[in-house]
Amino acid sequence: MAREDNEDKERSFVRIDLQTRVVRMDEATRMVWFELRPDPRRYEEGQSGGEKVWIDKYTGDAFTEDVWRRTAPKLEELPLSHLPRHIDDAAAYAASRQQALRIEMETGQHIPPAEALPPHAPLAATPDTRQMTFLSVDICGSTVMRAKDADSFSRCFEILFRELAIVVAQFSGKVFKATGDGLIDYLDAPSINTQCDAAVDMGLTFLRVLNEAVNPALLEAKLSSIAIRVGAEHGKAMVNVLAVPSIGYSTADISSDALNRAVKVEGTCAANTFRIGEALYKRVHVQWLERAHQCVDDISADVGLADYKIYEVV
Repeated sequence: MAREDNEDKERSFVRIDLQTRVVRMDEATRMVWFELRPDPRRYEEGQSGGEKVWIDKYTGDAFTEDVWRRTAPKLEELPLSHLPRHIDDAAAYAASRQQALRIEMETGQHIPPAEALPPHAPLAATPDTRQMTFLSVDICGSTVMRAKDADSFSRCFEILFRELAIVVAQFSGKVFKATGDGLIDYLDAPSINTQCDAAVDMGLTFLRVLNEAVNPALLEAKLSSIAIRVGAEHGKAMVNVLAVPSIGYSTADISSDALNRAVKVEGTCAANTFRIGEALYKRVHVQWLERAHQCVDDISADVGLADYKIYEVV
């Protein structure tokens, strides 16, 4: 659901989590009727001016029964967007990748996952302004690791980058760029709810694959284990095509405060932790909110927002 923000003339989005119940099905027309109710895990019912109101336990947002009555008819024509996810069980997936990496360390043969691997696609230049979700991953202590043994670090980074990039693809995300000691990736889908939920799932999967697949395989091969920080944020992004015609150079680039904030949030993380920014927090499903805890770190001055909050997801 969107509302107009008169101060900055941008559209801001409020997440509403609903419980659904099938009321009726018509096999002939393949039509399904649902009953939708605010999810009690997220909302408390109350009264305001004699009218029922639902109050978000996590963000403090509230909407009245009148707002719900006026919004519900619009849902009949609401388009649905599907963002495929190919990892159903992160623990089982990590276990399978550990075995594949163990074999690779012994034989040198890369074994891709059994799950479908959507091919990587370049950054789409249109529409030039859209809502996107970003994840920033950085290896802790990479400068020291590289100074001690550059060849060993390069091998470790190669394996980590590949495994995390595969996870990105499994969640229908895209790798934006490698950073030399990490990577930045993004989710770009019509449904804001879908991309935000997928981003949190992806960030947690990064840590599981690292701890349960990559590091065990590295240690068995007498290489150093790796610790990473993961940060994520959501917001408006502008995609620009940067071109230098005289040398034939052209590339699509992203300009986004959300991308910058994802990197800033990642910088607050301890080793092997995952944190998200305030905008992403407000747009994820209650199942993720139940696992998120506000941090004491204050980077408001660094991101240019007053009282900017960060949350760690476990």
